[in-house]
Amino acid sequence: MNRSNAPSSDSSRDCTSTGDGNEETCRINAPNSGTWYVQINGHSRYRDVNFRVRIVANTNRCDYPGTGENRDFVNCTESATPTGRTVDSEKTNFATWYSYHRTRSKAAKAGAGRAFRPQGNRVRVGYRTIHNRNNFDINVNSGDGRFINDYDVTPNITNRATWYSRLYAAESSSGTPLQTALDSAGQYFSQSAATGPYGPESGSNQYSCRQNFTILTTDGFWNTSTVDRNNVDGSAGSTILGAKGESYQYSPTGPYSDGYERTLADIAMYYWKTDLRTDIAEMGSNAASRDKNNVPTSAADPAFWQHMVTFGISIGLKGNAGYTSVASVPDNITWPNVGDAEDADRIDDLLHAAVNGRGRFIAASNPTQFAAGLGEALAAIQQRTSSFSNVATNAASIRTGGKVFNASYVSGIWTGAVKAWNLDATNSPSTLAWEASIPTTGRKVFTYSGTAGATFPTSSQTTALERTGDLVDYPVSGADNAAYIKGNQSLEGGSLGQLRVRTTLLGDIVGSSPHYVDNTQTIYVGANDGMLHAFDATTGIELFAYVPSILNMAGLRDLSRGDFAHKFLVDGPVVASTRTLTTGKNLLVGALGKGGKGMFGLDVTNPAAFAAADVKWELAETPGNNMGLVTGRPILAKVKSGAVAAVVGNGVNSTNERAVLIVVNLETGAVIREIDTGAGSTAAPNGLAAPTGILGPDGRSLAYAYAGDRLGNVWKFDMTNANPASWTATKLFTARSNDGSGALQPITGGVTVATDPRTYKRWVLFGTGSFITTTEADDKTPGTQSLYGFVDNGAAVAYADLQKRNINNTGAMQDGYPVRSFDAKAALPSGKKGWFVNLPGAGERIVQDAQVVANILVSASMIPEGDACDASGTGYINALDAFTGTSAGSSFFDLDGDGKTDDTLIGAVPVGSVNFGVGMPTLPIFLDGKLIVGGTNSSAADAPGDGGIVRKTWGRVSWREIRKD
Repeated sequence: MNRSNAPSSDSSRDCTSTGDGNEETCRINAPNSGTWYVQINGHSRYRDVNFRVRIVANTNRCDYPGTGENRDFVNCTESATPTGRTVDSEKTNFATWYSYHRTRSKAAKAGAGRAFRPQGNRVRVGYRTIHNRNNFDINVNSGDGRFINDYDVTPNITNRATWYSRLYAAESSSGTPLQTALDSAGQYFSQSAATGPYGPESGSNQYSCRQNFTILTTDGFWNTSTVDRNNVDGSAGSTILGAKGESYQYSPTGPYSDGYERTLADIAMYYWKTDLRTDIAEMGSNAASRDKNNVPTSAADPAFWQHMVTFGISIGLKGNAGYTSVASVPDNITWPNVGDAEDADRIDDLLHAAVNGRGRFIAASNPTQFAAGLGEALAAIQQRTSSFSNVATNAASIRTGGKVFNASYVSGIWTGAVKAWNLDATNSPSTLAWEASIPTTGRKVFTYSGTAGATFPTSSQTTALERTGDLVDYPVSGADNAAYIKGNQSLEGGSLGQLRVRTTLLGDIVGSSPHYVDNTQTIYVGANDGMLHAFDATTGIELFAYVPSILNMAGLRDLSRGDFAHKFLVDGPVVASTRTLTTGKNLLVGALGKGGKGMFGLDVTNPAAFAAADVKWELAETPGNNMGLVTGRPILAKVKSGAVAAVVGNGVNSTNERAVLIVVNLETGAVIREIDTGAGSTAAPNGLAAPTGILGPDGRSLAYAYAGDRLGNVWKFDMTNANPASWTATKLFTARSNDGSGALQPITGGVTVATDPRTYKRWVLFGTGSFITTTEADDKTPGTQSLYGFVDNGAAVAYADLQKRNINNTGAMQDGYPVRSFDAKAALPSGKKGWFVNLPGAGERIVQDAQVVANILVSASMIPEGDACDASGTGYINALDAFTGTSAGSSFFDLDGDGKTDDTLIGAVPVGSVNFGVGMPTLPIFLDGKLIVGGTNSSAADAPGDGGIVRKTWGRVSWREIRKD
């Protein structure tokens, strides 16, 4: 019998027996720490061998000798809390371990419970055992399907509580039938019944874009029954057509294919490459040609058809191939034969299944890694399902000099872009001049300390940006999180606990339009990465960024989470003064928009040398508690009191829920006046949209402002008095649906004011509709919305004062475009003060400002798809006579591109409304006779769309300029 501190092949011995008798002993004094080995040399005389190890400690060791209540520690150096915990904490810790972690099964349950804890009601979660115990199954549509948070559980929605109950009550059984379990999941995702995964809806009401994921976890090699899937990954698939004309056919290639059959990988491949729901019909004119295959795709999963994605997690076991993730598997891998033995090759088969199923694979060697791995899988699923698709959308465009600038975003991964496009000889956007870039080192990022400008982050912001908790909470120090926000990408990665991977540092730009300052050739825009960005308009390089301290820091903190769910941060309008208005200076004012309540002011006179001292002010709330989500662009103008001011509509969600015009000193941020209309309450929440201003007789000071609110009111604000306390609000009109419902028509896009050159009367022009809430985005029946125009003669206007006009020829096509027309050109009847036109599209509305171009009112109307699977929608660019509400009299568009507008007629009436196929269109801009429009169908690589030639009978206008009275 030999004892050694090394394996038996090592000749070094610490102690060796001297004979072959019984009761031999071997003593080792002061043994070294480490692993000790006992070696027996085989002999026929050995039988019934027993070993006994006795450890004798030093007599003056720290000990707890004796029995009974009077025992005590001896020879010990005592500390109050040696582990950093109290005795009671130690007892609690032991009880927790004993209850939830003392066995591998309990540890797995605890890990799963911890990993699923952050999941909210954005996902639908089901449950089933690998042994298919029907009484334990939970369908994903159970209790409305949503994984409701604990605090949101109602008697009718118990999916989360039921799920946890089944998890903790589960018992282990012999056998590991992974093949039948995975096949059963695939069959489940193929069901069409209302009780299946696409329920509780039935038939054509089921959502064709639902994504299906299976997470298969095991602590053993699969065995027992196999499924008859014969080398599916080694066989070509059928051609599958998509809803947008795309096609796909699987071709056997690495790393997916092998030469074997009846493998777990074959099952995963079958349910990935097969269209599981060919019965979901396409809605629309091409219903007969293909199914509605519009499942969101991603870089990890290109499948646009209904299919199943497979995630695999191995607990305590690793395969022989040596690969521990899907990403690490090379294309030329040779997969093992998994049918010849129940061994570690079958863990590689689980990895292979995750490869074929376009999921992920995690090999967890302990319960903590299992919880982390499961959380990683859930985070990946959240990332893939965070949006309906990765759609690039043009948020807005502006034009200056020889370039067009447009901002866009990609949902799902929530990145943004600002691009400059060169104009060709015909003034059409042609080649890309630059795409905005952010420095990786030496970046200048500023914020506000509460009293003055500062470098981001301040100490309090660092504290607020810290995220604690388990790996599923993506813990990060405040300093590291601030570094991430500023652009450090060293902590990014795909594993749980690592920070979210960004393909670009610029966040999504949704509600903020680029603003160009000519003096310094600088572009400013807000983004939902929590910053206002300043870009050099000649190169696209970021000059500086600003993080408003009034941001919701919890939202900013979560930008780095691996399971990040989109949040609006700096999503509001941005505008800067001219050096004429603010002598020698450019002062910028920005708002958070949908990102929260508040505004901020910066001195951007020298953006290349911007410093903390150039941060002027921030305003989180007004003295009257009227600050809401400011989404309308401010007016910058001198007011009669002598100050240069930013004049804004307070927006929705203010504390008082009323429509209020806020006038702020541009230099100091002090509130000069809040002009409260009194319209709105908690029961009828309201908010004021973007104002339009009119200068007084001096040509320098703001005399009147006009704005609409969410309750359909049009307000005129008299600011002619030098004393702000004397400024007043008068209601001119209330827009109501005239379809018989009498419903109020919200005004969210602002109003336009223009003077009729024939009568010199001032007109107020606007459209109605809202697209702010999720409910509004999904609603195709919000009540009839309208386009209005009426004369402001100082008195209120009633519906009886307006002449009804019409949009005609809906459904007509010309030169490949859906087109419509307005009533033939005609003057207003005597006694009428204006007109209105009802928008005929289902859910059609106007949520942007209109603009007047040479007596033509141009507006963009949008029609949401009303389908949760398609957020692109459609819409029209409308052009009609601003002062009659009828046709412009001659064509405004050149749809066939021949340079003439005399051929765009519907019968004898000019085309007045065109769907350019860009989805829901953005507000158009005009380039010397060209109409440029973007929309929700735009590609991230495309320039803003050229909508064709328009009439060139107008001069250059700035529809946002303040006009002289």
